[in-house]
Amino acid sequence: LLSLTVLSFSLAVTLVALFQGKTTMWPNVPTWASLLSFVFLLILVGMLEAMQISFYACAKMKKDERATSFFGKKTGELISKKNNLPAFMIGRQLMVVSC
Repeated sequence: LLSLTVLSFSLAVTLVALFQGKTTMWPNVPTWASLLSFVFLLILVGMLEAMQISFYACAKMKKDERATSFFGKKTGELISKKNNLPAFMIGRQLMVVSC
């Protein structure tokens, strides 16, 4: 309940700041574009966080357990080939910081 309250308050503060123009967005960008960009970046960061959790979970699985779909199999092979997991994590962190 507390986390939902904090989330609602932070979302309300962010939306009020966006619609009152109290952000560091360029002056020529309309409010709706700022809101759209905010939602897009929020979704992108959420997907990157979910990928981190799933890659760490898949790293602990056996190879035959994690290959249940075509894209899952290809992604698992790509991440586990030549120790790409740390490289992905560094790139993911840089993307999160830049968003």
